[in-house]
Parts: sequence; structure tokens; C-alpha cells
Amino acid sequence: MSHELVPIARSLPVFLWVGAVGFLVDGGIMLGLVGASGWGPIPARAVSFPAALFCTWILNRRFAFRGRGLDSASLEYLAYASIQVVGALLNVGVFALSLGLWPSLATIPIVPLGIGAVIALGFNYSALRFLVYRRDRLIG
Repeated sequence: MSHELVPIARSLPVFLWVGAVGFLVDGGIMLGLVGASGWGPIPARAVSFPAALFCTWILNRRFAFRGRGLDSASLEYLAYASIQVVGALLNVGVFALSLGLWPSLATIPIVPLGIGAVIALGFNYSALRFLVYRRDRLIG
């Protein structure tokens, strides 16, 4: 096994766990706004996504990529958020496409939210692992 696989083997399962927590935060806020406030699913995501983004950054920084971040927490958050925004564009694009293809999903928006989340997962992990949390001192 190469040294490069060791950090991935440790960080990927935790990243998935953190993603599940982020999904619950995102979905919970979205469903609350849709159900309790009568918001549409897309405007509700404008509120739920930033909350989930911040939550996952804190958890990934602490658990999945512990000690691998940038020296500046603010620069790390900016890089993390930038990657997550690109992932979110993929996510929201798939979310909106799903609603467009199957309008009945608007009554259960957690389904298209899940479809979008799965598509964005691979992009987000790869970009974070190899761009933000890639440090030679961590290999081994």
C-alpha cells in the first residue's frame, strides 16, 4: 500500500459521516422552512446550505482532516467554502433538474436533495483532499 492511500483510508469514512451530519442540517432546515413557513424548496436551500457548509467545515477540520488544514483558519475556510460552492452548484443543478424532470418531487424535496448530495460528494471529497488538505507532512 502506498503512503498516499493511508490518509484517504482514514479520512474518507469520517468525511462521509460529516457529510451525513451536513445532510441532516441542510435537509432539516430546508424541510422546516418548506413545511413550517411555506417556502419553496429552492429558496429554502439558500438558507439551509450556508448553515450546513459551516457545520461541515468545523467537523471536517476537527475530525476528517485533523491537522492537515492551512495555517490560517480563515484562508482554509475560504478555500473550503469555494470548493463547497462548486460542489453546491453541482448539487443544486441536479436538485433543480430532478424537480424539473419529476415535478411531483416538490412535495418531498428531500429526495432531489439526496440525489444532488450524492453527485456532489465525489467532487467535494476529491477537491478538498487534494487541494485544501494536501500536505506532504501528513503522508505516512
